[in-house]
Amino acid sequence: MLCYYPAMAYPVYGISCRPKNKQEQEVDDFLEPSRWTSENARQLYADRRPLPEREVQACFAAEEFELAFKRADVFHELIGAHCLGTGASIKMSTADSVTDRLAVGVTRTVHGASTSSSVVTVCEVDSEVSRVTWEETSSSAWHSKFGPDASLPTVSFSLSDRKDGGTSVIFTMNWTAKTDYRPPVSGTDMRRKFHEQMEERGYSVVDRCSVAELSVAAAA
Repeated sequence: MLCYYPAMAYPVYGISCRPKNKQEQEVDDFLEPSRWTSENARQLYADRRPLPEREVQACFAAEEFELAFKRADVFHELIGAHCLGTGASIKMSTADSVTDRLAVGVTRTVHGASTSSSVVTVCEVDSEVSRVTWEETSSSAWHSKFGPDASLPTVSFSLSDRKDGGTSVIFTMNWTAKTDYRPPVSGTDMRRKFHEQMEERGYSVVDRCSVAELSVAAAA
């Protein structure tokens, strides 16, 4: 009696029945022992050499925005004990004492809401033209974005009067790095934060139509 049994299919490991494509075949040909020459070795390891290191380049970022408050009031708060745009915990000091105003040589330490922190040293305060400049000397987040070879930035705020009584703010940052990464600086976000803090501290917006509209947009 003839008995028929169904054929069972078993997987075969390590053997591929799929025909190799052109690239795979070229790799096999290249690695064939009979073709292994010093020239082939140089070609193989040429792709493994590290890429040339990028040169350090000067980087620059700038934003300009308007505030619906008087220039003198904005500058007063910008260099005061609770600097505009910073975290809740701030300490200012000189080599000899603690102070409550930014001035040349003053060191300001800011601890943010999270674990971030920064330390800056003031190198310019010009009340006549309402400009303040400082250099970052320590930052918990900066090098994680730009790498260990990046320099800490120099930051500047320059204020000027608007014809409608408000304030124009120009914010700049300068640093060097080996990357094209740019920090997420947003004039809109900075304006909104400055506007909210000025109102929280009791300052009134300038009573001019165009600036009043600007304050509404900033608070939206």
